Amino acid sequence: MAKSSRLELIPSITLDHTSLSKRKEAVATFIQQHGLPVVLKATAGGGGRGMRKVESVEQIADNLERASQEAKAFFNNDTLFVEKSIEHARHVEVQFIGDSHGNAHHLLDRDCTWQRRYQKVIEEAPAPNIPAKTREMLFSGVEQLAKSCKYEGLGTAEFLYDTSGKAYFLEVNSRIQVEHPVTESITGLDLVELQIEVARGKALDEILPSVIPCIGHSIECRICAESSDENFHA
Repeated sequence: MAKSSRLELIPSITLDHTSLSKRKEAVATFIQQHGLPVVLKATAGGGGRGMRKVESVEQIADNLERASQEAKAFFNNDTLFVEKSIEHARHVEVQFIGDSHGNAHHLLDRDCTWQRRYQKVIEEAPAPNIPAKTREMLFSGVEQLAKSCKYEGLGTAEFLYDTSGKAYFLEVNSRIQVEHPVTESITGLDLVELQIEVARGKALDEILPSVIPCIGHSIECRICAESSDENFHA
């Protein structure tokens, strides 16, 4: 669906082999085809868990084992996939909403590049320094994707935006994100209220303005309670 919506995808394969040796062989073959570095990710993952970056072939076995163990511990599913690592990329995401009448509309974008351990720390909206043409391409692609799968409710389409100006589609999160208040701040829209209205069967043209406003700039900073005595674990 993402391809048919003209969204760029990162080269990847699923490691559906059960043995470590076969997984290692599959990753090595992928590296021969796409080069280093690559990233191992848990298929059932989230929140930065079950991810390991591989920067040399010598790191394959150890990182495979670590990623599998973490995926099993957090998600009870040790299935992984490997994808090409997009270096020095920004994390840009598009908020969108779909209704039960086949409509979908973007609600602007956010930048969530400031992360630690693959977990977001600072988010801002709108995403700065994105060319208008690229922004419109992302908005139209996300809307087309939402319509093609008859998406209802709020969602977030996440992308990696590289130094050449190319945006690679990562995933859709089918929930209200922690960082949604920055979108509410610049649009003046209550996203929770919109979610409820869509669930009640309202069409988007009944609950959204004809043009989504973008007023000012908003930044959210997450405060995490961690212990310095425990290597800064929560």
